[in-house]
Amino acid sequence: MKKKYFIISSIILIVLSLLMMLASGFIAKVLVNSLNESMKVFEEIEAQLMEKSNIDSPDIEIDDKKEPNIFDKILITSDSERINNLLDMSNEDFWTDYYQRYIIVTSIVFIVISAITIVIAKNNHILRNKKRIIIYSIIIMLLGTNVFINLIGLVNLIIVLCLKRKDEEDYPIPNGKITPLERLYNSKKEIVLGVVAILAYVLLYVVLRKCLASLFPTAFENETLSIIVDLIIDIVVLGIILLIYHEELLNGIKAFKADFAHYRRFVRRTFILTLVVTMIANIVRLVITSHTASENQFSLLDLPMWYLAFAAVIWAPIVEECVFRGSLRRIIPNKYLFIIISGLIFGVLHAISESTLFDVVITSIPYCIMGWAFASVYAKSNNIIVNICLHALNNFLAVVLMFTVLGC
Repeated sequence: MKKKYFIISSIILIVLSLLMMLASGFIAKVLVNSLNESMKVFEEIEAQLMEKSNIDSPDIEIDDKKEPNIFDKILITSDSERINNLLDMSNEDFWTDYYQRYIIVTSIVFIVISAITIVIAKNNHILRNKKRIIIYSIIIMLLGTNVFINLIGLVNLIIVLCLKRKDEEDYPIPNGKITPLERLYNSKKEIVLGVVAILAYVLLYVVLRKCLASLFPTAFENETLSIIVDLIIDIVVLGIILLIYHEELLNGIKAFKADFAHYRRFVRRTFILTLVVTMIANIVRLVITSHTASENQFSLLDLPMWYLAFAAVIWAPIVEECVFRGSLRRIIPNKYLFIIISGLIFGVLHAISESTLFDVVITSIPYCIMGWAFASVYAKSNNIIVNICLHALNNFLAVVLMFTVLGC
């Protein structure tokens, strides 16, 4: 019974999510108009109360001035205009676009969750994945943009909490540890190939791009032409990396598939821990520098969404993990030295575009932490696919936040 219920409820949720996506523009417009009407009512009530208080107490002066707190000081930055847009309800176009993006993104998330739930239910593994279904239900219940979607999440949560284990199949599989792959790339040939991968990344992706921009500045002012050139360079670099690392990538995929359950837990734990530590480091950077984002992140806002998604979620995880982890691990045999150098290079290169040396150092800290975490994972598993999955998850989350909040 539970199997049929979760399959049917997931199909209904997929249909509702698709309908919400199709009508997202209309729904967002109606919601913003409703909120603005409510704001006007509250403003009128506030004005009447202020007028009445002035009549009753004409001698009382109201001082609107106040000392800025620490959060006000943080928000006084070069990107304060973007933050003000987030807080300005009078900007109807901004909020309509914002809510439309929010509806689209949450609908996609619900469709993915529903598809996973259907697979779990079809295999009769609901109780094996009880915690996961609970998390999915809470997400649907809290983030749903339609009362029917919220209701499905609530009912799913109640049902999964009431389920009891009755047979052996319902029990979760025992926890296990991943088996590290053997290092098969210690020969001089593999070290040379690692150096070639680094040179291809530096010379083609970094140097060639800057040289072309300086030699043909007029041509690169054309946004479409600039993106086409960047895309060609990206594809060439990706092709070289895949050619060099094809054997390691194939071995990693085979191991990942063979031991998927253990690798999945390993990826999930590492991702959550890395995300929390990186967020703390970003908050510290925000307090120290008063910048809400790095120059590297701001430069991505001008890119089209399709190119940003390809570069961040597909290209960067494959190329950067193979270069910063795979190549450096071939060159540096010592585990701890590899972790330190890999994290430092990864962090500095992501912050090198900052205006001052101080900003470079502070901004590189979150990236260094991420680089050290990824290098530790690679040193433990020797499976580059694990790193690619972690990197892709991190960048996917960043792209979703940029799409919903910053509207790139």
